[in-house]
Amino acid sequence: MEAFKTSGDEARALDPADAAIDAGRLGAAVAADLTTALEQLERMGAGAAGATQELKSLLRQVERVRRVGMISQQVSRIRRGEFKPSIDHIELTQQLRDAASRWERPDLLLQIAMEPANVVSDGPLTVALLDALLAWAAGWATGMVDVRLVQGGWPIHPRLTLTFPHQESAWREPQHWSTADWSLVVHAGRAMGVNVELTTGPRAVIVSLNFFHMANPVMNGVRVIDLGDAAPSGFGDSGFLVGGSVLVASPRKPVRRAICNALRGLGLTVEAYESLDEARKSCSRSLPHAVVCEAAFGDEALAQFRSDLRSRSADLRFVSVAEGGADYQCQLQHGHAFVRLAREGLDLTLPLVMRYELKGILAP
Repeated sequence: MEAFKTSGDEARALDPADAAIDAGRLGAAVAADLTTALEQLERMGAGAAGATQELKSLLRQVERVRRVGMISQQVSRIRRGEFKPSIDHIELTQQLRDAASRWERPDLLLQIAMEPANVVSDGPLTVALLDALLAWAAGWATGMVDVRLVQGGWPIHPRLTLTFPHQESAWREPQHWSTADWSLVVHAGRAMGVNVELTTGPRAVIVSLNFFHMANPVMNGVRVIDLGDAAPSGFGDSGFLVGGSVLVASPRKPVRRAICNALRGLGLTVEAYESLDEARKSCSRSLPHAVVCEAAFGDEALAQFRSDLRSRSADLRFVSVAEGGADYQCQLQHGHAFVRLAREGLDLTLPLVMRYELKGILAP
């Protein structure tokens, strides 16, 4: 679940470093708008004709300058580590509806479909995040923006997706995506544990925000996973994981390293092996609490491996890591349930899954 994604040859992605607008770029944006405003003032002084229209344009220009200045302050605070998130219960659906109303305009149609969703997050920064996201989309979209807020994924959580056709010039020069508004989306998302995904193509853009901190984990009358204790840093406690053990198996060294790096800092004891035979030998000595395997071993081999170990412990947790596919999903094979994760974004998804899967085993 990388923060920025591409899809085949028809998509381009932005590296997170490109999205972080530094003080110099923000200063340049302010200077450009102020220069335009000054030129408009000079034209207004030359004669009264068209002054009303010029004044309206000037006011819009000044407002953009003001907005860039406010965003620069928010981003600067987050990047310096000065932002301390509060814990508020947010009606995400209502906040999104309010933000959409601020960015409606005659030449832009917002097609909105929303399910009820309440999250735990910082109230003011959530408002700023949604406002910046819609402002960014409104700045690049041509004609319409499809806005959808649904409950899905695994564990079940609110996912906000915006899809829109864009200005062709932006595709030819993808660095133009990194505006002040996008910088705030990226940095606010990181500060609150909201995963941001961006896919750009020659005809359309898709941006998705995953809110992992649900305030009322109930959907269609069924209680679902409460992520309060399984949340990324800032919203969750991993202390109960200390002393737990995880076995990692992958035939590829880069994948083993990626999995181990994602587990680092959780207090778990991790053993990594290149083959399932080596993993079996280790398990013959002592069973871990969880096993993380790469899907490259093959479905049948992994199914047999899970069956062998589950015959010894029904509480053993299994995670499969695959190239591509859904970010995370719960699957059932030969009567055994396991979690399947995409390799991209393991640093976010794997700690989240470990916290949830092992809570019932290790938590006091």
